[in-house]
Amino acid sequence: MLAGLARLQLGLAGLGALLLFVWPLLPFLFVWLFDALGGKEHPAVFGAAFGCSVLALLPPASLMGATFPFAVRGAMGDGEHVAAPVGRVYAANTFGGVLGAVGAGFVVLPALGLQAGLALAAAVNALTAALAWSRGGAAGSPRWR
Repeated sequence: MLAGLARLQLGLAGLGALLLFVWPLLPFLFVWLFDALGGKEHPAVFGAAFGCSVLALLPPASLMGATFPFAVRGAMGDGEHVAAPVGRVYAANTFGGVLGAVGAGFVVLPALGLQAGLALAAAVNALTAALAWSRGGAAGSPRWR
């Protein structure tokens, strides 16, 4: 399981690095779509904006959502019921979500900006992948312990 978690985190790191190059192009893509639709208020303009957002956000959001089951399985011990590891991982996920939102909004983005913030997030995902891989991904052990 940790090998799967490592692959997901490595995928997030790769998407984060790719987003460093794609993000600055999204406004130009939207303007190109706006011009292609006649350059006026049109219902398809909303669809173009939505499509640009989906292009940037859906792949990493999907990988982030897929990490939770892998993290739960990696946290399970031998003979342990599922409730305790799910509770621990859920608590860590909630704490990390709050800390990440506050840290990104009030510390990372004001201090580093969007590009460096994305690079930092990609580096954290790569470090998480390395940790998961070293803790059992390479050896095939499905446990954190």
